[in-house]
Amino acid sequence: MFHFFVCLFTIYAAGAEPVVHWGSSPQRNNVSQAVDLPESWHPGQFDRRSGKWIGSDRVKNVRWAAPLGTTSYSTPLVVGEKIFSGTNNKSGFDPKYPANVDLGVLVAFRRETGEFLGQIAWEKLDGSMDWPEQGICSNPAAEGNRLWLLNNRNEVVCLNIEPNIPEVLWSFNMVERLQTRPHHASCSSMLVLDDLLFTGTSNGVSADEKTVPAPNAPSFIALEKTTGELVWSDASPGENILDGQWGSPSALQWTDSTGKPRTQVIFPGGDGWLYGFEVLPKNEAKRVLPSWKFDCNPKEAVWKDFGRGDRSILVATPVVLGTKIYIATGQDPESGAGPGILWCLDPTNILESSDEQEGFIDLSEHLVLDPDGKPVPPRRTQAFDESQGEKIVANPDSAAIWSYRGKNPESKEFEDRFHRTISPAVVADGFVFTGDFAGVVHCLDAQTGDCYWTYDMMSTIWGGGLAADGKFFIGDTDGDVAVFEISKEFKLLKEINMGASIYAAPVTVGRSILISTCRYVFFVESGE
Repeated sequence: MFHFFVCLFTIYAAGAEPVVHWGSSPQRNNVSQAVDLPESWHPGQFDRRSGKWIGSDRVKNVRWAAPLGTTSYSTPLVVGEKIFSGTNNKSGFDPKYPANVDLGVLVAFRRETGEFLGQIAWEKLDGSMDWPEQGICSNPAAEGNRLWLLNNRNEVVCLNIEPNIPEVLWSFNMVERLQTRPHHASCSSMLVLDDLLFTGTSNGVSADEKTVPAPNAPSFIALEKTTGELVWSDASPGENILDGQWGSPSALQWTDSTGKPRTQVIFPGGDGWLYGFEVLPKNEAKRVLPSWKFDCNPKEAVWKDFGRGDRSILVATPVVLGTKIYIATGQDPESGAGPGILWCLDPTNILESSDEQEGFIDLSEHLVLDPDGKPVPPRRTQAFDESQGEKIVANPDSAAIWSYRGKNPESKEFEDRFHRTISPAVVADGFVFTGDFAGVVHCLDAQTGDCYWTYDMMSTIWGGGLAADGKFFIGDTDGDVAVFEISKEFKLLKEINMGASIYAAPVTVGRSILISTCRYVFFVESGE
């Protein structure tokens, strides 16, 4: 069974209304300025047979717990006085849809009390494109009373969230309009930049994972946010897609050496390449142009079925701080804890020094050249073929600042190696924090990639973490939330079990924290 991941929360000021995004901003770095956050709490008791929360007098610092379904990958999104979360239909909130009806569901709760307000649900998409009981895997973005979401049917929907039961204002069906074929699930969280709405399409491989049924269908698109009109699309991964494409876009925004503001949207590809596109102002005829790309796999790496190879895709969302981009390689979690790489990139200096050109500039760490010294086009399962006389050479125009494969990649100890991950990094106070699919939390120097410490949580990590109030919070599939002090020295402050698997990142609301398990949303607040 396929499972899916992770979502965060943020508020970003843009235009007249604040935009609420997955991630701390369009840069997706889940860092909060909140203070006086709790570092200790107790969720109370759960029924051992049903998993139902029953509270009890053991509850500490938990204001409320709101039930979800049984599979919930979405982190709560706070929009004004409401909280929205994606899940499945196993709680059967609406009498019209009993719990045995498999649906994708977006639920709404009252922020202060956790009271269930309403939901909107979608029927399952046919076949292996929408795996059973996975619900809604993506997180939305919202602005005012408008919310945008990629639902389980591979539709981008715009909702009016003013009423308790959200209303569909428009929808864009990518299977019908673009001939996309999502693999197992549709997952990409919305990115709003000015008047444009960016998302990945989740176009992927066939059910048997042998072919790409729609190589010409777009992998990345932009819609006009008020009308849903298609503004731009790109199919660069094409026939080189290796698995599903479940990553989310982020934004790189900086002022170049001439004083010109620049905006790029960064997409993680299902071929293992990271893509950068220039976003132009409204008055330009072409709004989005190809700019650069970066191969996140070693050129010798090989893709093999069932996670047996060392070539990977990009599932984790790229995180941006300043002009630096942090992105790690990963695979479908069912492929297991193979080797991964965390990259720190900065494409801006090279872009500013390059002559204007059409198409992508290859900013990878290495290039593959044929016997005539010409670059070899990307291939699906392996970039390099020594039998054809090809060579791997360093790229003088590489955007790589550093890469991290573990504090001792050759060690047999799990804690010494960095593994595949679907979890976005968090960058705060000069540190990079990330969790991998082997369950290891890594704390690195953000400038150099040197490792300060690691910690084995003894269970897989799906969701990203949260940095706030001098602490780093992250959960795992055993249901444990670990709280670390942000420090070069290893300091585990607390580890608290929440009663069910955690696939999402914690987020702050004022001086409180929302923690979502696969079954409940908990509102955790500081004590007296």
